[in-house]
Amino acid sequence: MDNLLQWLYDLSVSETVRESLWVFPTLEVIHIYSMIILIMVIAAFDLRLMGIGIGRQPLSQLSRPVLRWMWVCFGVNALSGSLLFASNALEYYINSAFQIKMLLIFLGVTYHSVTLRRAGRWDNRLALPSGIKLSGGLSLLLWIGVIAASRWIAFVL
Repeated sequence: MDNLLQWLYDLSVSETVRESLWVFPTLEVIHIYSMIILIMVIAAFDLRLMGIGIGRQPLSQLSRPVLRWMWVCFGVNALSGSLLFASNALEYYINSAFQIKMLLIFLGVTYHSVTLRRAGRWDNRLALPSGIKLSGGLSLLLWIGVIAASRWIAFVL
């Protein structure tokens, strides 16, 4: 693994990100704002699962644009995050906050990939089951954890 991490670190693009006065901050801004949009879109869906906000729009109608925006933002985050990671791969790899962030993102994206595709099952219900409402709340907590771990990375390096 160390060889792969060193190879990433030694790439010319990684050096550019590391050495440039503007590339790292620009990538970081893109990464942060796409994460904000991702979490806002997901939070809107989770709040709807909990019965809060966005009126009574059927979940199937809400899930389509949420799924689309989730993948767009996730793609932007994956690309910008990969470039940021490669600029200091050896340090990020062993960073506990980074590891927690990656685990939480994996859990969140997996959960929403499944939930958003199944959302149409709950369209005709007068009230959503308690378990669905609870999962929306737990998802919000999970994404708050992503934000916290993201901020924590800089303080652990």
